[in-house]
Amino acid sequence: MEKCNGFGESPRFTAAYRRRVCCAVVIAFFIIGTVAYAAGKEGILTGVIRWSAWKLEFQQTRYLEDPQWHTRIPYYADVRDGKILMDEYQQNVMDQDILYAASAGLDYWAVNYRVWPRDLRNDPKWKWYTPDLPSFHRKSKYKDRLNYCLFLQDHLLGPKQKEYDPDNPGAANAAGKGADSTWDPVAEWKTTADELVRLFREQNYQKVLGNRPLVFIFGAQKFAYFKTYVDMKAGFEELSRRCEAAGLGKPYYVAMIWLGGENSRFLDDIGYDAVSGYGAPIHPEIRKNRDKRAIEYPYAKLAEANAAFRDACRSAGRQVIPPVNDGWDSRPAQVTRFPLYDRPAEGAWFTRGTADELTENVRSACQWVIDNPKNTEVKSILIYNWSEFVEGGWICPTLDEGTARLHAIKRALETFR
Repeated sequence: MEKCNGFGESPRFTAAYRRRVCCAVVIAFFIIGTVAYAAGKEGILTGVIRWSAWKLEFQQTRYLEDPQWHTRIPYYADVRDGKILMDEYQQNVMDQDILYAASAGLDYWAVNYRVWPRDLRNDPKWKWYTPDLPSFHRKSKYKDRLNYCLFLQDHLLGPKQKEYDPDNPGAANAAGKGADSTWDPVAEWKTTADELVRLFREQNYQKVLGNRPLVFIFGAQKFAYFKTYVDMKAGFEELSRRCEAAGLGKPYYVAMIWLGGENSRFLDDIGYDAVSGYGAPIHPEIRKNRDKRAIEYPYAKLAEANAAFRDACRSAGRQVIPPVNDGWDSRPAQVTRFPLYDRPAEGAWFTRGTADELTENVRSACQWVIDNPKNTEVKSILIYNWSEFVEGGWICPTLDEGTARLHAIKRALETFR
């Protein structure tokens, strides 16, 4: 793998030194990528999920403290006395990230965004989980190089929910842990919708099919903002009306699901426009082994799962933004046990794909979009992930391999631009 100017090779390099050298690398990569970026606007719209929460207070950094996981540490982090110090909520980090992403030919980030219920906004348990990463994007002097859109998370937008009941979409949906919240999501939705519309109107918010704001929904079957699925559909319709009143098109709602051709009735009942994925789609062959056993599979199986997902969506007659996995390997959370979650993550993982394998997976997804225009009206793919360092999907430059993953993606995209 390509090294990022020797980062990670010696503890003698100070953080300041690494930042100076990294800036030089960014500038070089920026210049090289200029032509590709300009041409990319006529090619496949390429997005990447950006799961944001990496702050000094974020406990998940502890998962990476074991030296075997140090290859996942991003370029802006430090290792001091065995502790991982990383904070993406800095303007210089955002500026460099935008340059990296744009120079690789990426068009937009799908950033997780949290609209807090009133009774949790001052809860110290969640103080590190700030919702303001897009503000750093808006303030960047390079903001015109890359767009962003939002993916809204179910469990961070209200009480936990029951799973969707296709036979009773109007059934009460608040249950379990968090259901005692005093927050009234329906009453606050109009305020939340206005906040979302304000973001949608920004020049750098990703629009599709003319002027439609692109919105991904994680936890699409149990979106926690609403007590019933009838309320959920009504809430989306309210947001659409407010967008149109603001001169925007109706949001393009994309459900993030796990199985491309199954559990699809709720998509129609709620009113989703398309589907995509977050994490590793369930491979038909691997599905039978999801019994909490630790099983390793080659990256080729993950690429097959991506292909099976989009083919299943086509068979179901769905619009799809095909997901493309850089990886999936959550072993840091499996073998590192400390009281962060109720239980550690369990299940299969995939070996780290080579740069050539990643190039081919991206290229294959782009070609599928071209070959299946009836199911890909948005003409986009969605890469997992910019920064899931614990779950095992990251294309953000690291201290270990520098910009190797971005170069692999750029090679694939150049085929179509």
